[in-house]
Amino acid sequence: MRKLPWAAVCLLSASAATVVFAGCGSESDVAETPDGASGEAGGNPGDAAGDGFVTTVDGGRNDAADCKLQAATCASSADCCSGNCNLTTKQCDTSKTVCAAPGAACTTGPECCTFSCIGGSCSSKQCVADNQACGSNAECCGGTCAPDGAGGGKCTPLNPGGGATGGNPCAMDSDCASKLCNGGICTGSSFCGQNGEECAGNTDCCGGLCTKAAGALLGVCGMTKAGGAGGCEPAGTLCTSTGGACGGSCCSRSCAPFVPSGKSVCQPSSGCRVLGDLCRANSDCCGWSGSPQPLVGPFECVKDSASQEFGLCGKGNSCREPGSVCGKALEADGTTIGVCNAANNCCEKNTGGPSECNSSPEKCCRRDAIGVPRCIIDKNLDCTAAPPPAGTVCATSADCCGRPCVNNVCLGACVSLAGSCTANADCCSGLPCAIPAGSTKGTCGGTPLPDGGVGAPTDGGGVVTQDGGACSLYGQICTQSSSCCSGVPCTNGTCHYP
Repeated sequence: MRKLPWAAVCLLSASAATVVFAGCGSESDVAETPDGASGEAGGNPGDAAGDGFVTTVDGGRNDAADCKLQAATCASSADCCSGNCNLTTKQCDTSKTVCAAPGAACTTGPECCTFSCIGGSCSSKQCVADNQACGSNAECCGGTCAPDGAGGGKCTPLNPGGGATGGNPCAMDSDCASKLCNGGICTGSSFCGQNGEECAGNTDCCGGLCTKAAGALLGVCGMTKAGGAGGCEPAGTLCTSTGGACGGSCCSRSCAPFVPSGKSVCQPSSGCRVLGDLCRANSDCCGWSGSPQPLVGPFECVKDSASQEFGLCGKGNSCREPGSVCGKALEADGTTIGVCNAANNCCEKNTGGPSECNSSPEKCCRRDAIGVPRCIIDKNLDCTAAPPPAGTVCATSADCCGRPCVNNVCLGACVSLAGSCTANADCCSGLPCAIPAGSTKGTCGGTPLPDGGVGAPTDGGGVVTQDGGACSLYGQICTQSSSCCSGVPCTNGTCHYP
């Protein structure tokens, strides 16, 4: 699916976060069809004639106009090669690339700004909407052009009865499976696909499951099943309790804005992944067999079968290992705050001394960089003097007094461009952590790839304000609230809700 990658630069107004979705590109020539007729080259797997096309009543979209370039007058985002019409100026905006431009190489339509990939290249024509006349599968927003019974073809909806998938026209957010209507077309609202959104593979989906019909290039996102584990929303899922206690239904207990779209999504937890969150392997989860002591466990990445690509972090132990969400956090000033109604039974390392995690749970539970209380390794951790030195063993940023915990060791400072990260909070101001779905290993400023991996950063661009200064993403270092993106307050030195 065409996600909104962190490579996008968001322009923020002084009064509110005004997101400008953008792309760049140019018009491309229309190719000839296999039989020499005027049209666009492309394949249609499974068509009876084997020529890549089904016959349509009106020739499909062959008479549709090519998309418009920078500053051209537009009525909706479907008019523009960038997939973005600034509805204030009524002009196409192609200032920043967040999707593939016409002529760029592609595999599926959602990779393209026009949501249409013809013959391996992004088309200069917007994809054909659901239930409209078409000439090939590749023309359709949903990827399937089916015979209409009258000698023509009609685009089949991917998500019949549900919200429209990407590229389809919309009037309001609720029309779309993504819950984002951008200038008249449905567009991705997060760094991963919501349930019902289009997908090419499991890695496209917040829930780790892409269900496709036999032979289809595109399917719809859903939630992976994992032996009863879960019961909460994984990272990237839309949420509604921004600024509220506990992050609502988020596994990470953190709901905050995804800056490119302005929508609130469940934030990835720093360090190891918590109970119920998406995972690929045991090592992604808090408490796995190779993680720091104390352990009684361990957590596992629960899957229904060995062939299942994604699972959910599960647990069956009586106490909570380091990194797990806990119920009481001890602030630097000694204040004890009850949070999230989570259990306070953090596992305690056997030191030969008295057990305190059960009798004084606040000693074993501290807030991480995004303000979520997590079980810590060392009950004697004192953040009032100085954070632990770089190289100290950790499970989450809570073990490092808010500093990054990457590869189970505390870092001495924020992670710069191209460095390894587990969440945005690890990276220096303005740099997003691009993380493959279900993983704990990302790259600061990296580029999400269609196959679910992360490419190397292409430049040092971060999220910027109108005056050109970088704003800090959720969990990143700040000195004042104006330093934070999306109006998030600066709380105890990092951008997060109290």
